[in-house]
Amino acid sequence: MADKSGMVQEELLELLHELHDEAEYHVYYCAVVFVFLSVVLYSIRMAFIKVVIPATKKTDNEVDDFMVDMVVKWTSPAAIVLFSGWTATSIYSLGDAIDPTVKFAFLAVLAVQAVGLVESTIIFLLENYVVEDTMEGKNLLHNFRRVLQAVLYSGAVVFILDNVGFDVSSLIASMGIGGIAIALAVQNILTDAFASFCMLLDRQFEIGDLVSVHGHVGHVEHIGFKSTRLRALTGERIVFANQNLLGADVLNYKRAEVMNRTITLGFDVNTPDDRVRAIPDILTEAVNRADPRAKATQVWFKDFGTYTLDFEVRYQVKSNSNEVHREVLGKINTSINEKVKEENLVMPFKTKVVVQQISRE
Repeated sequence: MADKSGMVQEELLELLHELHDEAEYHVYYCAVVFVFLSVVLYSIRMAFIKVVIPATKKTDNEVDDFMVDMVVKWTSPAAIVLFSGWTATSIYSLGDAIDPTVKFAFLAVLAVQAVGLVESTIIFLLENYVVEDTMEGKNLLHNFRRVLQAVLYSGAVVFILDNVGFDVSSLIASMGIGGIAIALAVQNILTDAFASFCMLLDRQFEIGDLVSVHGHVGHVEHIGFKSTRLRALTGERIVFANQNLLGADVLNYKRAEVMNRTITLGFDVNTPDDRVRAIPDILTEAVNRADPRAKATQVWFKDFGTYTLDFEVRYQVKSNSNEVHREVLGKINTSINEKVKEENLVMPFKTKVVVQQISRE
C-alpha cells in the first residue's frame, strides 16, 4: 500500500510540473504573438503615413485626405496594442482573469473608434455636400452632432456589454420604453428639430434673406434647432416654430434676379383721345429714364375710374433689395411727375363739392 501511494504522489507531482511548464509556454507564446503583431502593424502604419499622406496632400480633393485621417486614427498605437493583445490571448489563453480584461479593453477602444468613424463620416458629408458654410448651417450641425453622438455612444455601450457577457435584453427594453416616454414628452421639440434639419437640406433661405411668411415680411436673423427668427421691415422680431415654417409658403425675395412692381395712375376723363393713345409711350419713357435699374415692361389703359382714366404701369427692377426698390420707386414717381407736366397732362385729385343753400327770410 505504501508503494502504491508513493507512485500516486509521484504522478501528481509530474502532472503539476507539466501543467506549470505548459502555462509558462503559453505565456511565452502569447508574448511572442503580441510583440510580433504590434511590430508588424505599427511598421505598416508608419509606412502608410510616410508614403500615402504626402501623396494626398498634393491633390485638391478633400475626400482622400479624410480617408487617410480615418485610417491613421483607426490604427493608433493604443488600438494596435489592444488588438495585438486580444489576438494573442485568443490564441494562447492566460487565464479567466486576464482574457476578459483584455477583450473588454479592446472592444471598448473598437467601439469608440467605430463611433468616431461614423460620426466623422456623416459630419464630413453634411459639411461638404449638404450644409452651406454659414452661421445657421454651423449651428444646426453642432446640434445635430450632439444628437448623433448620444445615439452612437448608447449603441456602443450596449455593444460592449453584450460582448463581455452581460444580458442586455432588459437594458434595451428599458431604453426603448424610456425613449418612447421621452419622445412623447418632447414631441413638439423633436418635430421642430426634424423640421430644422429638413429646412437645412431644402435650403429655402439663409440668414440675411428677405422673405415673406404668413403675411409677414422681414430679414432672416437666426435659424435654430427649434425656431427661426425674422426681423420685420418695421423693426419688430417675429419668431416662427420650425414645424410651422416648414409647411408654409415662403417667398424668398433675395433669390430673385429681378422683381416686378406695379403703379396705377389716373388721368382726367376729358383728356383728348390722341393724348390718351400717347399716354403708354409717355409713361414708358418716364420709367426707363428714371433709373438704369428700372425697365417698363407693360403700360396699358386698365379701367374707367369714377373720376379718371386709369392706366397701369408694370416695371422691373434689377435688384432683390427692398431698400433699392424704394429708392427706384421714388425716382420713377419723380420722373412721371415731371413727364406728365411736360406733356400738359392732368392727373386730377378726388374733389368734393359742397353746395350750401342760404335761405332768405
